[in-house]
Amino acid sequence: MFSSLLLASIHLCAFGIPTSSVLSLRQIPREAALLAFDPDTNALKAWDADQLHLGSFSINATEHPLMQKRVVGSCHKMERDDIYKLPGIGKLDAEADKLWGNHKRNVYVNEKDYPNQVANICSNESGANFTPTKNPDCHTIENSAEGTLENGKITLTNQFGFSGEMITTVTKESSFMSGQSIGGTFKFGAMLGKILGAEVSAGLTFQEGVSNSQGSSQSFKVDQTMTQSIEQPVSADEKNCKITLSTQACQVQGTAGLQLIASGWVWYIYSQKTSISTLPIAEKLKPEHMHYMWALKMENVMSEDERRHTMDLEVRGNVQAKGKFTASGCSKPAAVTTAK
Repeated sequence: MFSSLLLASIHLCAFGIPTSSVLSLRQIPREAALLAFDPDTNALKAWDADQLHLGSFSINATEHPLMQKRVVGSCHKMERDDIYKLPGIGKLDAEADKLWGNHKRNVYVNEKDYPNQVANICSNESGANFTPTKNPDCHTIENSAEGTLENGKITLTNQFGFSGEMITTVTKESSFMSGQSIGGTFKFGAMLGKILGAEVSAGLTFQEGVSNSQGSSQSFKVDQTMTQSIEQPVSADEKNCKITLSTQACQVQGTAGLQLIASGWVWYIYSQKTSISTLPIAEKLKPEHMHYMWALKMENVMSEDERRHTMDLEVRGNVQAKGKFTASGCSKPAAVTTAK
């Protein structure tokens, strides 16, 4: 649609000065809230939220690092169809009307001519934190352990720790990115704390991709068991000394929501040139301030709630806590060593 450029420069005053007095920059400032494309100079122009001109930049200029969201595997490029799914799109359109007028226009995101002025949909960094919808349904399985009696002690090995499988199901897909795989962080600590203890369960976090489709399921498996060696001293007269091993098996159930949040640039492409309404009249009509192509930074206009949709999930799972033992009929304590 638009031509590319090789070089850009920053203006040293609010409304521009001769190009002999400008400096080249390759990063759009972090405070940039408005952009325009100028085909006459093949440059992007930037303004802050107060419409203060920040300068002109290469079409290939990157955004300031602090403007970029860095969550590996959790961001996806926004599609044009997603624009009018934004809860606050009316607010964004109203801002465009106020700045540039309610003229005939088309709205785009991720224009190929502006490869670095992107719009993304990202899962929130805090992830989906599953909380229980009912108390765990648990029962205990006990077994008398058979070990080797030698040199006045019973020696045996068993599995210590916990294992399980969580199966999540999408009960309501997000309006964004329907049917697509979305990366996110899934936390099960709050749901399993009563079974495993808060310290152990706090680490039960997974980073996975899930399908944003109603009824789709995803399995999360965990196995944090270790081999435990038990040595139980036995006196000659302790004929009834024995060790009982127990396993606690629990069924769990919970829910969570994974937030999908839009951020970045939305382009308003007008059928006629327009300029920023807040400029003085004499400046507003200058050719260098009249443009067809303008962009707004979503997060400067809309709150997070106005840029967010939620994917609701439920989880059902089975967890086994293994390795607890008790000694009966024995006068001395057992020695325990654990190795992975």
